[in-house]
Amino acid sequence: AAAKRDADARLFDEKFQEAQRVAANRLSESEVKGQKALDLRGEAERAADAALRRATDLEQQVQRERWERDDESRRASARERALEDRLQAAEAASARASDQAAARRTDLERRLEQAGDALKAEEHRRTEALDDATKQRDAAKIAYEKEQAAL
Repeated sequence: AAAKRDADARLFDEKFQEAQRVAANRLSESEVKGQKALDLRGEAERAADAALRRATDLEQQVQRERWERDDESRRASARERALEDRLQAAEAASARASDQAAARRTDLERRLEQAGDALKAEEHRRTEALDDATKQRDAAKIAYEKEQAAL
C-alpha cells in the first residue's frame, strides 16, 4: 500500500511537472506571437513613412518646376502636368498605404491585445492548475502521513 501511495505521489508529481512544462511552452509561444505582432506593426509604420517621404519629395519637385516655368513656359507646363499627375497618384497611393497601414496597425493592435488576453488567461489557468495540483499533492501527503502514523 505504501509503495502504491509512493507511486501515486510520483505519478501525480510527474503530471504536475508536465502541466508546468506545457504552460511554460504556451506562455513562450504567446510571447513570440506578441513580438511578431509588434514587428509587423513597426514594418507597417515604416512603409507609411516611406510613402509620405515619397509624396513630400514629389511635392518639392513640383514646386521647383513651377519656378522654372517662366523660362520654359510650354515645356514646363507639360512637365508640371505630368508631375502633378504623378503627385496625385503618389498622394492616392500614400493615402491608400496610410489607410492600409492604419488598418494593419489596428489589426495588429487587436491581435496583440488578443495575444495579451490569451497570455493572461493562460497564466490564470496555469496558476489555478498549479494551485489545484499543489492542493492535491498536499492532501496526498497528509493522507500518506496519516497512514504512516496509523501504522
